[in-house]
Amino acid sequence: MLMRFSLITMGCQMNEYDSARIREALLAGGFQESESGGADLVVLVTCVVREKPQRKAMALVRRYLREGKQVAVAGCLSPLAKETLEGLGAVVLMPGEYDALPSVLGFSCGKPRRLLSGPSAFVTVVEGCNNFCSYCVVPYVRGRERSRPPEEILSEIKELEAQGLLELTLLGQNVSAYSHGGVDFPKLLEMVHDQTSVPFIKFTTSHPRDIDLRLVETIAGRPRLSRWFHMPLQSGSDRILELMNRGYSSAEYIEKVKMIRAVLPEAVITTDLMVGFPGETEEDFQATLRVVEEVGFDRAFMFSFDPRPRTKAAGMPDQVPAEVKSSRLRRLVDFTIENIRKKKARFVGAETLLLTLRSKDGRTDCATRDGLVVLLMGAHEPGQLIKGKITGIEGLIPIAEPI
Repeated sequence: MLMRFSLITMGCQMNEYDSARIREALLAGGFQESESGGADLVVLVTCVVREKPQRKAMALVRRYLREGKQVAVAGCLSPLAKETLEGLGAVVLMPGEYDALPSVLGFSCGKPRRLLSGPSAFVTVVEGCNNFCSYCVVPYVRGRERSRPPEEILSEIKELEAQGLLELTLLGQNVSAYSHGGVDFPKLLEMVHDQTSVPFIKFTTSHPRDIDLRLVETIAGRPRLSRWFHMPLQSGSDRILELMNRGYSSAEYIEKVKMIRAVLPEAVITTDLMVGFPGETEEDFQATLRVVEEVGFDRAFMFSFDPRPRTKAAGMPDQVPAEVKSSRLRRLVDFTIENIRKKKARFVGAETLLLTLRSKDGRTDCATRDGLVVLLMGAHEPGQLIKGKITGIEGLIPIAEPI
């Protein structure tokens, strides 16, 4: 009798990639994918960057164990709560063990094959982080940086390309720190571009400190490489940035943005912004607003500081009250959205290649090479490349017509 499994994925794109690896290993081991209700095995790929998804993951582990299912836990919760999870009766998968899940469960392992689902795929090139930002749990749960061999990365991409890959995103907690056997990240991008024909080649996430002129010029010289840079700022206050151990000042961050835009005027720059870090004053918060206005981001992910276990910031004095954090977050969101809205106007009139994703109500969600989400008029089948012209902005979303 076939063992049926269900995958539940929480959190970041790295977890999406890990889920794909686990799925492929289980399918190669003779398992059959199912909805969670009909599954014998539930695999949870978990996130602990914030407290809420961590609580949700633990609740799901307990729920599925109560229902009599076998539960395997992967992702960032595994190293953080290994003993607790094993005490509950879950199978705990540590990073690097995902391909072996069938054998851990007592089944023979087949040879996993990367399977393309839709036109897009993630490929992890470096895992872990050496930066130890004072608020971040990632180095403790993902470990130090480990870069994959470039030939292994290229082999995986070519396997996906043979199945019709149109949009590739290279992943790493700090992707621009990639380094293996004399190949650094600009060189890896060059190899991926020159040795494949994937139309859209993207990457995320970059530490601002690692963005340099050579990387930007590598991108500028290769038309299928994305002009999208996700550069987490976190705070505009130099005092807070130092407490965060970010390794740059607000002025240095702004200079990086100016350098990118001098070489690539069309560049799309997105960011992460945090409010309520321990010791943050109103003056520090205002400094963040000033940098947001000066940079003019194209998109921003905004959140309040959430103390995480093992991190230095969790034990810092002067923790900001919850009501102050909530107030600052609302103000930051309102201020940033208004700035993004003004910035979006520059796209009107531009012509761009669009990758169709899904259609609803006579309009189609699309992705661009440069990280924009665009709404294309008309219903179009997913997985097509269509030339479009941006004719307006609806909310914060560019609207396009086929040309």
